[in-house]
Amino acid sequence: MGRTCDRTSSPTIPATAAAVPDAFDWDRQDFIVVGSSAGKDSSVMLDTVCRQADAAGQLHKVHVLHCDLGKTLEGHDVEWPGVAELARRQAAAYGVPFAVRRSTQWEGLYQRILAHGKFPGHFARYCTVICTSSPR
Repeated sequence: MGRTCDRTSSPTIPATAAAVPDAFDWDRQDFIVVGSSAGKDSSVMLDTVCRQADAAGQLHKVHVLHCDLGKTLEGHDVEWPGVAELARRQAAAYGVPFAVRRSTQWEGLYQRILAHGKFPGHFARYCTVICTSSPR
């Protein structure tokens, strides 16, 4: 027999009215950037944002950004082949602009891990530290 998901309770996050965010004010935003790895979570987020933006007549404000993780020391891509192209096709399916960026401080994720001495985790995030908050 299949299992069912009880969405009304969780051992770690209680279902409360406070957990529901206020309506997003699209008019106060110049643009919205959706980070995309082209994976399942990114695809769902892109779909959700684009549907809501379209319903609000604001789809023109949505942009998709893919952060390229670079290459290994041997010159191999860190990402699976075709990931950036898949992210590009996903953005194109919604008719929104797409861009790829790579850190200018490091050749890629692999070199960052070696220099930092540990793999990124909850408190040592690669994308946040290097791709979004580094000085240009």
